[in-house]
Amino acid sequence: MKKDRQPSGAISFFSNFEAKLKIVGVGGTAFLLMTLLLFVVLWMDILPDNMGGALFTLVIFGGALYYLGSHLPIFKSYLGGGSVFATVGAAIIAGLGLVPSGAIGTVRNFISTSNFLEFYIVSLIISAILKMDRQLLLKSAVRFLPVAFLAMVANFFVVGLVGQLLGLGFVHTSLYISFPVMAGGVGAGIVPLSTIYGSALGLPAGPILSQLFPALVLSNLLAIIGAGLLVKNTEQSTWNGHGDLLKTTGEMKATKAQPVKIEFERLLVE
Repeated sequence: MKKDRQPSGAISFFSNFEAKLKIVGVGGTAFLLMTLLLFVVLWMDILPDNMGGALFTLVIFGGALYYLGSHLPIFKSYLGGGSVFATVGAAIIAGLGLVPSGAIGTVRNFISTSNFLEFYIVSLIISAILKMDRQLLLKSAVRFLPVAFLAMVANFFVVGLVGQLLGLGFVHTSLYISFPVMAGGVGAGIVPLSTIYGSALGLPAGPILSQLFPALVLSNLLAIIGAGLLVKNTEQSTWNGHGDLLKTTGEMKATKAQPVKIEFERLLVE
């Protein structure tokens, strides 16, 4: 009888590597091949100047940086993990010129001209809300919204007063630091805010956006790092929610959503 042939060492290695390492949902071997392909494309300067080329670049670089930030010992616990590492790492790579200017231009054009950020932010928010239990969402909103409004009011006056003391002026500091911080994002935050400022002041929105961007990025980075430090240093405290949005009691039971059965005839009719 013939014995079953065992896979060779190389095949076994790559198979284990594919199964054990997952980056953005892609196996290690496949992600490595995609990374090599991207480097070859960038080296030959043949990256397609379209959505496909931009998304391919973003997925590879973003996935690799996020994975590194999520596994570095100090970074993952105290400095914001993968999100901050991907933001800072991408800025360093672009600033040092480690990526061809054509690839950076492709990504920049895709994000700025195709409204990708708006689509991503809306999809993220809506999917998060729809995924949550309705009863839990209502109960947590009653407690969260007053705190959020009070924090926004405190941010407005504290930042404005500090700007006044530094000689920048209360109004200027509020418009270009406090409001971008409260906006919270780029696509649904400072981009429309810069358009509003531009139409009111009679100025182009581009230069205004460049003034709003530093305050937004720095505030988001500090917020992520501060939240990570707070969670890490309150692991044994009752102030730490341990991943729960709201402490539930006996009268509130989690409901499991039933999967929706897709009927193709109904889709065709509608």
